[in-house]
Amino acid sequence: MQPIQPTEAVNQIIAHYKPYAIGAVILAVIWLFILAKIKKEARIRKYQRQENERAEARQRNREQREKQQNRIHKQNN
Repeated sequence: MQPIQPTEAVNQIIAHYKPYAIGAVILAVIWLFILAKIKKEARIRKYQRQENERAEARQRNREQREKQQNRIHKQNN
């Protein structure tokens, strides 16, 4: 019986584990897409929340200016 050549042993190992490696790469790529989508959605929600907070602040400022204008108007009368 001849001893197995090192290159043949490596080729056999690669041939045996190749489907697992391909599957692992495919799963990794899928996970990267999923994580990128989650991150994108989180960023969109963050910007929407910030925009809502700015809109509420503008509304409060507008209401405060109106109240102040009303007070000034009442004082002048």
